[in-house]
Amino acid sequence: MKYNWKLSEQSDGKAAEDLARQLNLKTILARLLVQRGFDSPEKAKSFFFSSLNNQHDPFLMDGMSKAVDRVFAALERYEKIMVYGDYDVDGATSAAVLAKFLRQAGSEPLIHIPDRIFEGYGPNSEAIRTLAERGTRLLVTVDCGTTSIEPPGSSANANAATFSSSTTSTST
Repeated sequence: MKYNWKLSEQSDGKAAEDLARQLNLKTILARLLVQRGFDSPEKAKSFFFSSLNNQHDPFLMDGMSKAVDRVFAALERYEKIMVYGDYDVDGATSAAVLAKFLRQAGSEPLIHIPDRIFEGYGPNSEAIRTLAERGTRLLVTVDCGTTSIEPPGSSANANAATFSSSTTSTST
């Protein structure tokens, strides 16, 4: 399948040409960078060669402090933690990275990656119910979207506390 990319006409053509020349880039790539605010060689290099020193502060995300406190409380109390990822590559990778951290912190987390055919996208009521029945006290979702889960305390997940990248609740 061939794709026809459409670029915004609003990019600064001269800035893109200068960036392309200075960094030996294709003009189309330089235009995309300029459109996204990476309009100087320094900014473009920081995008391509990122480090942990120039990342956004994760605590700017609403609810992050509460979520971190809840995860550490679960670790201290040796609660069963379930990491629920999405079935795509970034969801599976996110689940694996978080599970690795939790193992290094002394937990033995369970990981659930839904079957996209039978379970669909995001956490579903039946899976959450099953996880709660297996003793899960903290459910951490990664890469599951912002509206793909019933509210904590609903009949489907009344026995499991939840934290996702978009919502946080306390334990039950």
